[in-house]
Amino acid sequence: MITSSSLQYAKALFDLALLNHHEDEYGQYLKVIVSSIEQNNDFQKILTHPSIAKDERKNVLNNIFKEYVNSEFLHFLYVLIDNDRLIELKDIYDSYEYFLDIAKDITNATIYTKYELDLAEKNNLIKSLENYYKKKLIVNFEIDEKIIGGMVIKVKDQIIDASIFNKITNLKNELKKGW
Repeated sequence: MITSSSLQYAKALFDLALLNHHEDEYGQYLKVIVSSIEQNNDFQKILTHPSIAKDERKNVLNNIFKEYVNSEFLHFLYVLIDNDRLIELKDIYDSYEYFLDIAKDITNATIYTKYELDLAEKNNLIKSLENYYKKKLIVNFEIDEKIIGGMVIKVKDQIIDASIFNKITNLKNELKKGW
């Protein structure tokens, strides 16, 4: 979940990455570290437990990741430890991805349909939406059993409701106006 705190830390890291042209690299570092922490409960406990000294946590990170990440990024992790924010690393990663998508002019979209679309339908729909929005879209397709037919498309804060239910409702409202 993106929080104001995670946005601040992610923005600081992203600005640092921009200076050195390491935007994608830092995103990959975050992804690997978040995945490592999520997959190993003991590792997570070591890094976040209040009874373990901050210097010990920094040494653990240093010993594990010093060969895989650059010193600036490692220092960023130390700052998170110093400020007791390492527990928010997943949120920081999500926020970092948000800034990366903005920089690359990429937008996320979700398309809800009653049934699974075939590959050609998906590709045509993605191409049409990218032409309409004039940007690259990362599209997630989801099945929604409540939809009678058609689809509902969410891009950022915009919803395009092309469902049969919505069309029937609009028609019903238009007919009421005429009576």
